[in-house]
Amino acid sequence: MKRNKLLTVAALSLCLLLTGCDDIVANPSNGDSPLVNFTGDKEYFQNDYQKIYDSVVSGGTVNTYTLEKLVQTISADKVDNSNFFQDVKVLKKELVDEAMLNKVNSDTYKKNGKFYESLFIDNISKDLYTITKTTKNDGIYVKPDATINELLGKDYFAFDAEGKATGPYAEYVSKEILPDINEKLLVAKYICETSFSALGRAYARKVSYVKLENIEKKPGAASKLLTKWLGDFINDKKTTTDTFDLDSLARLYKGLPETAEEDAFLKAGSYYTLADQIEDEIGKVADFDSTTNTFKMKMDKDIDTSIENKYTGNGAYPLEVGYSLALADLSAKEISDSDLYTKTNGISGLPTSITDRIFSSNIASYVTTKNDVTFLTPASTENGDDLGRYYFYDSGTSAYYVVVIENYKYSSTVLKDQVKDHINEEGVVTQVTNEIARIALKLADSSTYKSNALLEVFEEYGVANNIHDQTFYDYMEENYADLFED
Repeated sequence: MKRNKLLTVAALSLCLLLTGCDDIVANPSNGDSPLVNFTGDKEYFQNDYQKIYDSVVSGGTVNTYTLEKLVQTISADKVDNSNFFQDVKVLKKELVDEAMLNKVNSDTYKKNGKFYESLFIDNISKDLYTITKTTKNDGIYVKPDATINELLGKDYFAFDAEGKATGPYAEYVSKEILPDINEKLLVAKYICETSFSALGRAYARKVSYVKLENIEKKPGAASKLLTKWLGDFINDKKTTTDTFDLDSLARLYKGLPETAEEDAFLKAGSYYTLADQIEDEIGKVADFDSTTNTFKMKMDKDIDTSIENKYTGNGAYPLEVGYSLALADLSAKEISDSDLYTKTNGISGLPTSITDRIFSSNIASYVTTKNDVTFLTPASTENGDDLGRYYFYDSGTSAYYVVVIENYKYSSTVLKDQVKDHINEEGVVTQVTNEIARIALKLADSSTYKSNALLEVFEEYGVANNIHDQTFYDYMEENYADLFED
């Protein structure tokens, strides 16, 4: 159904004011003025404002920018001014957090393995964003499970009761993060409304996994630690999902315990870890003095200088600093993950022998549940050991994997049942849970879905009848021909 004419005009006004009426009239007033005048008899290059402006227009920059702003305006209106997503503020806040964490968790904003918010603020300030924070979170070690609240503060950004962006990063998020989120949500909405069954065909799976590579210096060390930890869980009938933590296993494997229980586990079994490997490597060139907490280089002319250079940055800093940096890198190393995945996007951290089973239509036959935890099982158990039903060994990556299937019941029938109370007389879904929205978002990068979604809203907002610039009209007619068909 066509939207009210006033709404159409409101949605288009911001964008189309960038262009003129009829043919281009938003020409620079000093279009005939040269950029640079040379004195004397030297000629100047005939580069004037008008030629540059014409070049920009002919190159499509103005058109693509106008289209971008048009899409942003309509997307925000469609997403925010509807009840399609069950709790859109919660969903958008989660998506903002994920996007911001991905941006700030970069080596660009780290020194000596630590995150410095001041570096991030300095960088975005170059784009004229003003971040009003009196205290900056500098010098934070970034662990794989770090949250954006730990890095930027819990109040870095929020939506108020009216849905308005607040917090010191409100302007940045509103201009750099939310437009992309709104557009993807717009496409997700279109998918749910027009191709709901595609969600079931996506083979969505909520999966957690950990990867333990064989430790080169100590063959069998990873297997020893894994089988003991996993065996303790499997054989203890009192354990529950609350005590099953793959991130904890990852920390044990690294040799970086965070709890008294983890520390006790490592000491009880004398397990060899990745941190031990670092210490052994440094031990080839230096001895550790526990009284001064420093390393003393060995007086051996035949020491491996490549190790010395590795942990001193070719002499740029002491071994103590290099050791700390190595542990920081180890702490940040991602060997476990948990997310909602689809067959098309796959799981890059897992070999195909595992993902083929995860995304199989027969997945129910490939899982086994123990103490309320559902494990993906290998095609054949490791060494015939009963414990081998709960983990994989992949020779290609020389690594052990524990894969937990948190949910695989996302068939079309199951998903349709979840929205049965939100389907109109035409059979169109009118509201979805945030979990279903997450599945749709996994499909939203499809160019076909995106193109069709934009075409639909352009028709709904009457875009074809409200373009007053011939150049932009021609551009839209070329890229969205169906929009201009009678």
